[in-house]
Amino acid sequence: MRENKQADRPANIIGIALGEVEVRVARLNEEGEPEITYNAEKSEATPAVIQFEDSGDVIVGTEAKKFLSTGTPNVFAEFRRVIGDPGKSWRVGGKEITPADLSALLLKKVVDDYAAQFGQPDSIAISWPANFRNEQRVATKEAAAKAGLKVEHYIEEPVAAALFYSTQNSLNGKYLVYDFGGDTFDVTLFEAQGKEIKILHQEGVQQLGGKDLDNALLKIIGEKFRERTGDEFDAIDCNYDKLAVESDMQTLSTRPSVLIRVVTCKHGPIAIEVSRNEFEAGISYLISQAELACENVLKCGQTDASKYVKKSDIKEIFMTGATSSVPATQASVERLFGKKPKVKNPAQAVAMGAAIFAALKSSGNTLNTGQSNAVNDIQVANVAPHFYGIVYTNWLTGESTNITVIRKGESLPARRTYKVRTDSRGYLPTLSLTESVIEETNPDYVTVIWSGVLQCSAPSSEVEMIFFNDDHGIMSVSMTEVATGKCIKVDLRPT
Repeated sequence: MRENKQADRPANIIGIALGEVEVRVARLNEEGEPEITYNAEKSEATPAVIQFEDSGDVIVGTEAKKFLSTGTPNVFAEFRRVIGDPGKSWRVGGKEITPADLSALLLKKVVDDYAAQFGQPDSIAISWPANFRNEQRVATKEAAAKAGLKVEHYIEEPVAAALFYSTQNSLNGKYLVYDFGGDTFDVTLFEAQGKEIKILHQEGVQQLGGKDLDNALLKIIGEKFRERTGDEFDAIDCNYDKLAVESDMQTLSTRPSVLIRVVTCKHGPIAIEVSRNEFEAGISYLISQAELACENVLKCGQTDASKYVKKSDIKEIFMTGATSSVPATQASVERLFGKKPKVKNPAQAVAMGAAIFAALKSSGNTLNTGQSNAVNDIQVANVAPHFYGIVYTNWLTGESTNITVIRKGESLPARRTYKVRTDSRGYLPTLSLTESVIEETNPDYVTVIWSGVLQCSAPSSEVEMIFFNDDHGIMSVSMTEVATGKCIKVDLRPT
């Protein structure tokens, strides 16, 4: 039981769902219930769009979104997919702007809007996709630091959703969170016993989301436009921007067809009709990717089929993420599991779960009675999001092998020790720390987190390597020369 020393004053605790398309902020109110808050524009969602004006002013959110697809320079959106990519940046006003810089501006905007209403938060939890790579997680933490936020905790989006659904319902058994968001797809298998939540396994697709469905709709429109005019479809010339794409896709979620009217300089007004059947045929290959991930998550990383989780063992499937409202995704889940999914608060669940998580991880004496009672006895056990390893090179043959040291699905935090020996010059062979979605022995099929050549003080020295995957799924490695106790620094930040 948490000790409560400030029963009369609630803690100011929030969760931020930092999405590819939009951002939501939730707070844990005085009674311990999560609730969505509104930004300065009186909306619960802040578009993840940023515009740099020639004057030096920076516009974030709704106003900036109006300039998408207009050809206006220095307007940025959909940058979460490339956060942490060391080769991705843009030249703006004589400075290099990275995806982490853009994310920092976005985070600062939503927290400033929140603080104007409720005061500066005491603690923040930020969500990210379960399949985020190590460099993406590190870069997101750096973005929060650049925004000047007091962020102590991070949580994967489907885990946050699982936490929300578990606290709002009486769950007992195995469940799935089907998280189809703006840029990533995650499916998480978890087991709940009251307020105890254990993540069993996670699968996903790194680049699969609403953006890809938007592009599928644009492809259909482009084909129909070409058939009518003989020319290629130009969204800017037709004044058909991202807002229009989103609106028409939403219409197809509720109606059998949508009539799209565009006006071009050359051809004048043109009406293009797209049916739901055409749209669903156009996104079928995307839905198939999600279905494959759902099939794989039930295997729990096992090769023995007798250890797979049966579909009949899944009590409910909770759908979250904006794309979950598309009828084709819901029909896919029902077809796959033989039961209708639960679609409740799909856009808000992650932010509200993150707020609960922030309270759970806060010091007990900062919560009032209602908040403390709400998170008492909650337990969340997460797992490693990927396989992590080291590339070992045989000095005699020159052949390299990727050796797994931390397995995907291991309980977090996870720690492993591995010993290597330097050569006759005191050098380790070129050392590569790796990450992969599936277990790989071939170095050509893994992502290298860090690579370098390390030198010890003496030849043929033994080096102890400690791999650590923390509660946030972020890798760190420490190396020590056994004979001398000397630490060898390894910096895993993207370069």
